[in-house]
Amino acid sequence: MRATWSSIYQEVFIQKKENAYSECRTWVDELWATHKDYSTQPDDIKRLMLGVPIEPDYVQAPTIVGDLKEKHGK
Repeated sequence: MRATWSSIYQEVFIQKKENAYSECRTWVDELWATHKDYSTQPDDIKRLMLGVPIEPDYVQAPTIVGDLKEKHGK
């Protein structure tokens, strides 16, 4: 995938090939359409913005990693 993006960058920005951007845009739009089921859905976006958990009985842990300042004496 890295080589693909590198070639797009090369053609669009450096070589400035004619129609390179529109071809790239078409390719990206096709990929987005193909993988639409994996995108974040409107209900999930709303839930994330409001801070509502997925599960109704979810309890957030007080710390995730722990207090790193205490461990390292800072």
